[in-house]
Amino acid sequence: MAWQLPGQGKKPAGGAGAQPGFSAAVVRLSQDLASHKESDTPGVKLHVDPNDMLHPTFELTPKEGYWKGATYKFRMDYPKSYPIDAPQITCLTKVYHPNIDFTGRVCLNILRADYSPVITLTQTLIGMLHLFYEPNPSDPLNIPVAKLMETTISQFEKNVKSSLRGETVDGQSFPKLLS
Repeated sequence: MAWQLPGQGKKPAGGAGAQPGFSAAVVRLSQDLASHKESDTPGVKLHVDPNDMLHPTFELTPKEGYWKGATYKFRMDYPKSYPIDAPQITCLTKVYHPNIDFTGRVCLNILRADYSPVITLTQTLIGMLHLFYEPNPSDPLNIPVAKLMETTISQFEKNVKSSLRGETVDGQSFPKLLS
């Protein structure tokens, strides 16, 4: 079923036109949701509460790479000024990653320096998948993890595996995501 704004499909009172009471952000996000296909973002499950559209969540499960098979939960916060301003993404699952810090902040270039109002929800989710398939230690948010990835890849791989098993790495405790 295609995504619709709450009350969409009903005749608007007072003539044809935009849905009254909906912000530009909600209208644009509704358009993004209507055109989003889960097949475009394999390994991502999107959850949207129609009563709180500006704060969707998603689960990301990489099919390959260092974090293969683990599931990470994220929250997206769309400002009322969307699409002029980019959404913020927070990782709700602690992860050992060069582009995600231990508080959950995410460094994704298409939501910062390379942001443009034409970037859609689907493109943002693809960008998040890309962070897990090809992490970018050259544009880090977690600098010690990025430095280790650049200098000693074998130790970086061991630390990722340990973190996925729920062990403590560099003084940080991680949830057990894999056996």
